Amino acid sequence: MKRLLTALALAGAAGLLLWGWTARTEASAHIPPGTQPVDLAPLLRGVQPAPQAEALLFQQTGLGPTGLYAVWRQEGAQGVLAFQRQLFAPVAWQCGYGTLLTRQDILASPVRLAPLEAGDILVTPASHCLGWRNGHAALVVDAQTGRTLECGPDGPFFGLASAWGDRASFLVLRLAGVSGETRALIAREAPQALAGASYSPTVGLFSPKLPGGQFTATQCAHLVWAAFARQGYDLDATGGWLVTPRDIALSPLLEVVQVYGLPPGQRWP
Repeated sequence: MKRLLTALALAGAAGLLLWGWTARTEASAHIPPGTQPVDLAPLLRGVQPAPQAEALLFQQTGLGPTGLYAVWRQEGAQGVLAFQRQLFAPVAWQCGYGTLLTRQDILASPVRLAPLEAGDILVTPASHCLGWRNGHAALVVDAQTGRTLECGPDGPFFGLASAWGDRASFLVLRLAGVSGETRALIAREAPQALAGASYSPTVGLFSPKLPGGQFTATQCAHLVWAAFARQGYDLDATGGWLVTPRDIALSPLLEVVQVYGLPPGQRWP
């Protein structure tokens, strides 16, 4: 009886610890900007925003320079102001099940993504498992239709970028200093290279991270990493055997097109 009571006490303590860890994780699902909104109108009166205003506009809209100018070209000042309102608007979100062990932090009302290009990368920390923010990642393979290449428990699949506007936090990232043609090529070749690969959370540890031929195993972050690694771009910020969405988010090779649900300038909670 004493052993049973001890085991129950230890199980209860472990459960409380896990509950507290998970609750703390969920509290970081969406982190609002650490500043107050300011009047951007004086900065948006010219032909286009001045380069010296980029840092402030990033803090106020979540749009990096490439995202900012893309919105400006399509919608002008009103489009930029719309992203500012979106960034500072009150947020309601809920935590729901993604798979058996994972949960996703989903917005009550979706938000807009910045204009996308083929080869862009979507990363979100708004997915967690037993208190660990494992996150999720995807590759934009067709900007016109918003088609993405992702990986789930059943392996690689095509999704839609618009679904990412439901995430409580996300990043739109782009390979910096590389032509649109090269990024489009990477996106175009990725589906064929990863077709037929099975889902494996340990790819890179118990199977080759970058095989010489066809990929036989992958997971969401590895899928994105592999698409670029085939062309000589290593997006794994830590360079370890395994690659995670956090490793992709922190890659110095990537520039931020848009950040939402994280303080601008921060790439992971």
